Amino acid sequence: MSAIGLMQMVAEVDAKLDAGKKLGIEERLSPDALKGLGLGQDRPPLDGRAWSTYGVHYPDYCKLAQKFRCDPTYAAHGALGEIDANWHPLGFSERVQAVKEPCGKEADDKFCPITDPASIWPSLALYYGARIFYIKNEPVSSLDGRVLIDFDLPEIQRIPSLDLGQVAAAK
Repeated sequence: MSAIGLMQMVAEVDAKLDAGKKLGIEERLSPDALKGLGLGQDRPPLDGRAWSTYGVHYPDYCKLAQKFRCDPTYAAHGALGEIDANWHPLGFSERVQAVKEPCGKEADDKFCPITDPASIWPSLALYYGARIFYIKNEPVSSLDGRVLIDFDLPEIQRIPSLDLGQVAAAK
């Protein structure tokens, strides 16, 4: 789960809360960044998870995700649980921690100014552990348009770029 996914989940939980401290995503993000979250859509389009779609707002999502991550007094933590020290806002778990203190200024300065993950990848690869995704627990048969991939050699295998539009057109 990346920073955008965390913000979507926090917004969903906050909307259902009657009491407690809320993050207030609607007041903290620009209208464009807020629109980019696709809030209120049952199943936001998959391309909304692509860097080419949300990358322009990543620094804003990252800063807000860090704010949430580092303040356990937000009520949504009760529903989402702890965000481990090895979580990276780009959406992977770190095999080796990239910063000593994930809630310090060093983390914000290192994680949030990223504007092009491809160019920064060589400096991130050392830390990369695995991609992580949070989805609702539903039967696989109900997940239209989803592709499940089982890696037997995760050290060398990568998630392929899938053009799901062509797959749908071929049906």
